[in-house]
Amino acid sequence: FTNSPYTVLAADTELLQTQDPPYKFQSYDESSIFIKQGGSLILFNLLLLPLLVLFYFIRTKTKIGQSKIVAYIEGTLRWGFVLRSFLASSLPFIVSIFLQMRTINFEEEYLTLSSSLAIFALAYFLVMTLFILFLMYTTPPRKFKEEKTRKVYGTLVVNPEIGNSPAKYYNILLLLRNVLFAAMLVFVETVPLAQILSLVVFNILFVFYIHKKVRFEHPKETRKTIITETLLIPIGIMVALLLVKDQSENYYQILGWAITGVIAIIFVNEIIFVIIVEIETIRKLWGKAKKYLQDRKAKKQMKYVKDKIDSQATTLKTIPTLKTDSPMLKSRKLKKRPVSIYSPTNLVRPHK
Repeated sequence: FTNSPYTVLAADTELLQTQDPPYKFQSYDESSIFIKQGGSLILFNLLLLPLLVLFYFIRTKTKIGQSKIVAYIEGTLRWGFVLRSFLASSLPFIVSIFLQMRTINFEEEYLTLSSSLAIFALAYFLVMTLFILFLMYTTPPRKFKEEKTRKVYGTLVVNPEIGNSPAKYYNILLLLRNVLFAAMLVFVETVPLAQILSLVVFNILFVFYIHKKVRFEHPKETRKTIITETLLIPIGIMVALLLVKDQSENYYQILGWAITGVIAIIFVNEIIFVIIVEIETIRKLWGKAKKYLQDRKAKKQMKYVKDKIDSQATTLKTIPTLKTDSPMLKSRKLKKRPVSIYSPTNLVRPHK
């Protein structure tokens, strides 16, 4: 890509030839491409397995393993983090493998090492993919609702309530799309129309699959994913239209601006979803903080009332016990006094 006008690019083909492609593809015909491009990826993925074994040994064979921290790390490493890293790096990983496969060479030690690593990485990729498929197929739906299973294999499940729905294969289809994209990019570079149309057809089927079968835990994420994947279809079609030769400059400019506009809509759609999720997260945190403060205030009030009652009880206990045999409290006997028959208290008057 350059800042030159379209007319200059069309007129001066030598300028096009001097533009350097991305670094990954500058030496894609070299026989040691995998060590340069995919060596760090396979090394990182392989280092996770010894870490998993190490923490499993610590948790089961040592006293330190009884702590919650070690149990949490071991549970996270037990395929959870391994699967996350595998899925996240699948595209550059498989591109590096395919680039090496097209120029495989065993003539020298260094080239043999690079080619052998690529073959091993391809076997590792196939084993991990088959393992994920087997796991998704054999795990009962109720297991995905358990907290322990969600911590270990939560990366693979878009929604624990999906049951036996085909939605549980969503991440597998994303992985397969990355494989298709890498294969088209590396092996079909001379036929760009085939590259584009294959991905367009896959995206049409993928959008239909999401619309009919997939429901994420967050309802707005389902809508966001459908919008994003749907807009990728016209982008692919417009990129294919750019392959048409001998058109006016306005033709290419209009298509270029249209592609840019659709990409901007996708970007805004993603940003809006992120903002909505962040706002909901802040609201949840504020609600938890507010509830915590209310509970703390209620506990303080209860403690105050309890302390008040305890202090009054203590005060009552400290008052000296009253003696009932005290002279002041002894009941006095009433003296009998003669009452006149003419006393106002006498209700019976004598007859004369």
